[in-house]
Amino acid sequence: MTPLVCTYLGRLPYPTAMQLMDQTAAAVLAGAPPRLLLLEHEPVITLGRRADRCHLLRPEAALVTEGIGVVETGRGGDVTFHGPGQLVGYPILPVGRMVRRHVDRIFGTLEDLLCEAGIASSFDADNPGLWVGDRKIAAVGIEIRDGVSLHGFCLNVRREHDGFRYIVPCGLAGRDVVYWDELGEAPKVPDAARAFATRFAARCGLTPEFSPESGASEGGS
Repeated sequence: MTPLVCTYLGRLPYPTAMQLMDQTAAAVLAGAPPRLLLLEHEPVITLGRRADRCHLLRPEAALVTEGIGVVETGRGGDVTFHGPGQLVGYPILPVGRMVRRHVDRIFGTLEDLLCEAGIASSFDADNPGLWVGDRKIAAVGIEIRDGVSLHGFCLNVRREHDGFRYIVPCGLAGRDVVYWDELGEAPKVPDAARAFATRFAARCGLTPEFSPESGASEGGS
């Protein structure tokens, strides 16, 4: 079977992660095996292709003073926050025109992961994301470049930063976010990374191979 090379990178500044993502996408496009980059970001607010800056609740200069970057990005979607305690995943693999199937595999894997922990979640097609009741626990925003997927998902695992209070998440006024650890016992982010990688690879018909620099614990659930 084709391998899916999975790497847990720890906590990275957003520009560093984007540079690595672009380099990896170029390699995959040139014939390298598919890759799954898993990480946490330093606090950052990202603006997708459909972002409305009115959904920033504080001036950008004030956010930077708070230690939160503001970055425009090529993914789909509106405004979101990334920071410590979130698992961010960038599946970089050829998808051709099967974009919907790719998105379904990501959301399906996240839903399975939460279900195994006793957390019922559901996908909302009208307000894309994974929801627990009326609170969003995971989001997906992707970009397709020459048939190769970039960007990916974020899963709220442990609330270690309150950056969501500075935005209207995904432009949905009146809808809140929730973290796994607010619903029950949550894994550490590296363990959630490994659990996601194993299940996502299976959904894609790929064999997960954890690269040596991966920080995910060998005993992850």
